Amino acid sequence: MDTKETAASVPRVSLKTLSKVFATPERMRILRELAKGESLMTKELSARCKLLQSNTTKHLRILRESGIVLRGRANLYSINPIHLVPGQPGHIDLGTCLFRLVDAD
Repeated sequence: MDTKETAASVPRVSLKTLSKVFATPERMRILRELAKGESLMTKELSARCKLLQSNTTKHLRILRESGIVLRGRANLYSINPIHLVPGQPGHIDLGTCLFRLVDAD
């Protein structure tokens, strides 16, 4: 984030919420998949993250409640556009911190 204007436009996610969101590696895997920019259904996220669909649903609920992830039409999940960093795929700005969720490949 280069300007105060950009920083002010992104809602800050509280540290309490961040600790809940990033408490498990499963949620990190889900966020990493969604940060690639593709909207995905629960079934596809489950397959990509190697999770049971029921577990994926539980993790998605927590991510939705945090406001970081949105559920759109046809139950497609994506990162809330307000948290995306323009021109930097795989990055999410949570107001208090910037995460780079790209694979190390």
